[in-house]
Order: sequence, then C-alpha cells, then structure tokens
Amino acid sequence: KEINLNMQINSFVKSVLNVSFFTILAQIVGIIALPIITRLYSPYDFGLYSFFVTIISIVGIFATAKYDNAILVADNSKIRKQLILIIFLLSIFIALSFTIILIILNLSGIYSFNINSQIEFMILIFLSIIFYANSLSLNFWHNTRGRYTLMGSAGLLRSISAAAIKILIGTYIAFLGFGLIYGFVASQGSFLLMLLCAYFLSDFRKEQSLTKKINSIYSYQELKKVLIKYKDFPKFALPTDFISTLSLQAPILLTGPIFGGVTLGYFALARTLLGLPTQVLGGSVRSVFQKEAALQFNKKGSCEEIFKKTFFSMTGIVLIPCIITILYAEPIFVIIFGEEWRLAGTFCQILAPLYFIRMIAKPLNFMFQLTNHLKFDLKLMNMFIVFSILSFSIGAYLDSAIITFTLISVLHSLGYLIYLWFSYLFSTGYKMHERKK
Repeated sequence: KEINLNMQINSFVKSVLNVSFFTILAQIVGIIALPIITRLYSPYDFGLYSFFVTIISIVGIFATAKYDNAILVADNSKIRKQLILIIFLLSIFIALSFTIILIILNLSGIYSFNINSQIEFMILIFLSIIFYANSLSLNFWHNTRGRYTLMGSAGLLRSISAAAIKILIGTYIAFLGFGLIYGFVASQGSFLLMLLCAYFLSDFRKEQSLTKKINSIYSYQELKKVLIKYKDFPKFALPTDFISTLSLQAPILLTGPIFGGVTLGYFALARTLLGLPTQVLGGSVRSVFQKEAALQFNKKGSCEEIFKKTFFSMTGIVLIPCIITILYAEPIFVIIFGEEWRLAGTFCQILAPLYFIRMIAKPLNFMFQLTNHLKFDLKLMNMFIVFSILSFSIGAYLDSAIITFTLISVLHSLGYLIYLWFSYLFSTGYKMHERKK
C-alpha cells in the first residue's frame, strides 16, 4: 500500500511539473513583455482592459452554466462529448443575448461605454465569451485524458500570442485603440484553436457517419438526458461560481467609480503581477489535482493523501515568494516599471497574502464539487460578497483605496482559510447532512 501511494504521489508530482514547465515558459514570456507593454499603454488602458476581462469572466460563467465541471465528473467519453456540444450551443446563445442587451442599453441611454468605438468593443466581447466558454470545456476534456503536454503547449501559445499582439498594436497600429483587449481575444482564440484541433484529430471518430453520430450521441433526447442528469451544476455551482467571481472581481467593478480610473490602472497592474504565480502553479496543480482526486475518491471514497500532499507542497512553495512580495514589491515596481507605478507596488504588497492563500485554496476547493456539496458551497460563498461590500463601504467612507484593499486582503484570506478546512474534511469522506435527498 505504501509503495502504491508513493507511485501515486510521484505520478502526481510528475504531472504537475509537466504542466508547470510550459506554464512557467508562458509566464516568462508575459513577464518579459510586461515592462514593454507598460510603456506602450497608459494606466487607463490597463483599467479598461481589466474591466473587459472582468465582464468576460462573469458572463463566461453563464456561457458554460458550469457544465464544464461536469466533464470532469462524467464517467464516460460519450457524456463528455455531449457536454462539450451543450456548452458550445449555450455559449453562442449567451454571447448573442449579452451583446444584444449591451446594444439596447447603449441605444436607450441607460448605460454606455465611454470609449471611441462601442461596436468594436461589443464584437470583441461577443467573440471572447465564445472563446472563453469553449476553451474551458475542451481543456477539461483533455484533462480527463491526461494530456498535460498539450494543455501546457496551448497555454504557452496563448501567452506568446497575447504578448506579441499587444506589443505589435501598441507600437505600430495604436490607432486600433484596444491593443490590450485585442491581445487577450486573439490569445484566447489561439488557445481554443489548438485544443479544438487536438480534439477533432484524436477523439472525433471518423469511421462513424455524421448522421449516425448525431443520432447516437447528439440527438435532442440524448442531450436532454445529460442536461437533467447534471442539473445540479447550473442549479448550485453556477450561482456559487457567480458569487465567487463577483466577489473576486468586485475591486475592478468598484475601484474605478469610487477611486478613479488611474487608481484602477494601478490596481490592474498589481493584480496582473500577483496573478502570474497563480497561473504558473495554481493552474497546473488544479488540472492535475482534479483528475487525481476524482480517480481516488471514486475508487476509495476519499482522497485525503493527495489532498495533504498538494496542500503542504503548495504551502512550502509559495511561502518565501509571498514574504518577498510583502517586503519588496514597491521598490521592485519602481525599478522595473518606473516611479509612476509606485502605488501599484504598494497595492501588490497589501494583496500578496490573499493571492498566495487563494493560490493554495482554489485547486483544493474542487472537493466541494467532487463530493457534491454544492448547496453548502453556495451558502459559504456569500461571505465573500459581504466581505467585499464591507471593505469598500469603509474604504469609500474614509476615501482610501489602501484601506479598502487592506480589508479585502485580510477578510478574503480568512474566507479562503475556512474553505480550506472544509475542503480537507470532504477529502476524508466526511458528508454533510444536506447531501441527503
């Protein structure tokens, strides 16, 4: 049993390193490009870019209805393929509906974006929602197949294309006006294209006629059965993830109106830098942990060993970088980006504990979905909304962005520690009474 456990752990570490290798390369590209990008775009551009990404991250939740997570839980490839098609159709519907809503709001004068080309902005939103949703579903599909090299390579391509297009537009065709956003949309498109090509080349059975495939897998009745079978995901996981994302993105949504666009730009840069280690390590660990935890839990009814291994490994890795960021982020920002970005370094120091604790907690919070504690997840997630409202209320009253972000860092960190505790309990096989039907 001990030998088998060691083999499982070694396999887990190997898979994490496999994904991390490409992710680290991708983030190195981003880090190298960032000092150039900050000299091509203003803090206002960074603020608008962050606002755009925030819209996509929120609307994207509805574009998948959280059926993407069901791909990991599904026990056969037929159902997973049906879920991929469901997400594709749903993403088009949501993207079109949201774009129409924006057009109506703009024409009615209720709300309009203070930008030069609103139509161009809306087209980019429409494409991004579709790219975002389908990238998630296909990434989960390849995750179930253990294709970590493919996933890492696709992530590297996404990072390279994003940096290249942002620099290209900012240097030579700045008249487009949305260089950062164009880079984001194009990078999402390249990521999706690579995953999609691998899917069709490897997993779409060519020996079956299209008619037979549609009748046997993609018929209306078959899709309806899948929708009903995994109805708890849009019913509980969707509102939970919506609240989680809303609380996570609250600073972007509220900083501009309360403290101004320039402050939003500073915060956006700080958040970008803090998000790099999360993308490097957190995303890699999440991909591998989800697969390994699901296999172990479905087989033994618990996955405590892999949970502990992941938690202690992540904690040991992030501790020193977190301390360095808290102590030296401000002077580092001044050296790399210039004196005008000092406040961004201050924000980075304040928010560092939150981002590093979140990096540990987010992959492990998969236990709520794996063990079907979706209702409890929804209830628990409400505390982040309360924390965000409280933080911004106090900060706005005192007219201090620093106080606001300090409160967010402290309170949200506490929230993720609570999540970690319950995630551990669920990994041991603990069941709450609400799971009974």
